[in-house]
Amino acid sequence: MSHGASLAAVFERIRARLGHHYGDDLLRYSRAKYFFVLNASLAVILALFLSVFLIPGDRLIGATTRAVFAPLVLAEMALMIFANWQLMAGRFRLAETVVTIANLSAALGAVFLTGGAPGSVALPALLIPACTSFLLSGAALGLRVSVFVAVTVGVQIVASTWFGLVLPDYTSPISPVANVLLVNVPVFSGLIATLWLYEVFTRKLKTQLELERQKLAEMALTDELTGLGNSRKFHLRLDRELEMVRRKRGEMAVLYLDLDDFKQVNDRFGHDAGDAVLRAIAARIRGTIRGQDVAARIGGDEFAVLMPSPVSPGVIGTVCEALRRSLAEPVRYEGNSHRVGVSIGARNFGTQTASVADLIKSVDEAMYADKLLKQERQVSAGTVAGIDVDYVAPARRVHLRSA
Repeated sequence: MSHGASLAAVFERIRARLGHHYGDDLLRYSRAKYFFVLNASLAVILALFLSVFLIPGDRLIGATTRAVFAPLVLAEMALMIFANWQLMAGRFRLAETVVTIANLSAALGAVFLTGGAPGSVALPALLIPACTSFLLSGAALGLRVSVFVAVTVGVQIVASTWFGLVLPDYTSPISPVANVLLVNVPVFSGLIATLWLYEVFTRKLKTQLELERQKLAEMALTDELTGLGNSRKFHLRLDRELEMVRRKRGEMAVLYLDLDDFKQVNDRFGHDAGDAVLRAIAARIRGTIRGQDVAARIGGDEFAVLMPSPVSPGVIGTVCEALRRSLAEPVRYEGNSHRVGVSIGARNFGTQTASVADLIKSVDEAMYADKLLKQERQVSAGTVAGIDVDYVAPARRVHLRSA
């Protein structure tokens, strides 16, 4: 396995661990990922910072400076690694506390070990704990950390000004180049990493939230059992298509389908069998209608199909007959064969359609007329409709009305 593949596998394991602990909360999961990457980035910056101490000789850094600052850097690196370990174990609050303490200790320690405020070269380091607290934990912790830093530094300034408490400066002797490498580069690298990672993860979070919003919106318009659109989605699309018909002077059609004898399936074989029949019926409807048509389940055993323009009486009749043939085939579930019929009402609509309510009423009436016609045929053939689930008399007539 290549080094790239090994590294990718490690990242995948880390993401899986974080997802296991925080995946049920999208915001918390995003914060955990951002937190982990930021800690790892700061640990790398600290490692580079530490490498400066390995430069031989005393021209850049004196022995006293090495002895004082190297343990401080090592301690903060260890705390960052410990925080990520706790983060992967699901202890977000503990990791948050550890990082806050580490950043505060490192920043204040650097200031107090370099002569103290206001003359310390390490003063910019005080921005890191405040920024990371604001970005990782929100305004509440960010304000508390900022106030703590301001009060601590203020007390030190008062002590040195009024009481003559002078703090030692362990950066002396140190060259200007080493000062830049030890203070300015790490501080500004940490700030850039903090802000850049925050921007990256904020953008990803916005994208994920938008996808979740779209998913929830789609779920709100989808029938959970069949996967078809629900009544709300059907009526929203119907309103839109009717407006387009009026504006473009076109035509559209609506079909209402009501299953015959479906109640017998539920009563004789249970609701699991009834659900299986409904799912099979929905799949057949979806596979029979045209690609641009919209199918929806609008009630218990009632379905609807919206046929946008272009449409004609011949196309509507062909689709209705295809639906009859498809839905007449038995549905097999757990060794039983379930056969249900369907009553279909169809109507095409033009620019003169009064309203959606009139449209729905007209199609509903056509569907019940088709159901009544089949019942009359069954009675004349000596079979009572709704009694024998395995037999449904054929009905070839399609009730088609035009506005």
